[in-house]
Amino acid sequence: MSLHKAAMEGNVYELQAQLNDKNTDVNQIQDGWSPLHLAAHFGNTEAAALLLQNGANIHIKSGNEMANTPLHAAAANKNNRKEMMSMLLSHGADINGKQSGGWTVLHQAAHNNDPEMILFYLEQGADPYSAKEDGRTALELAEDEQLHEAASVLRNYTLNKI
Repeated sequence: MSLHKAAMEGNVYELQAQLNDKNTDVNQIQDGWSPLHLAAHFGNTEAAALLLQNGANIHIKSGNEMANTPLHAAAANKNNRKEMMSMLLSHGADINGKQSGGWTVLHQAAHNNDPEMILFYLEQGADPYSAKEDGRTALELAEDEQLHEAASVLRNYTLNKI
């Protein structure tokens, strides 16, 4: 079993066996993804923690057109998302990091009309004024796409900060 497959499946025993081999590159990109991207996306918190303990780069960008980080990969999943996001943030992940197009996890939550995650990201320090490459903030994106719940949460948050 490959390191990537073990990370994706959350197989910590196989992952540890792979990591015990000094020739294993914990940050190897395969099919565009690092093992940490895969563990994060599939909500495998134990696997992600093991990878981080063994030198996985929290800021590594995917090797594909998305150019995202493990934090973005975790945000795209619903399994253990808050737990995974909290762990990645505690290891130094950038809540305001941008992927292709300038998207942040806050933009992603707005696009998904997900008020719960919008509030979580804001509580974790997400910048509601950060703009994508097209110049739109998460609030502007939500308003343009008529995502009323997301827009309401973002509007209320920014108004309360004035």
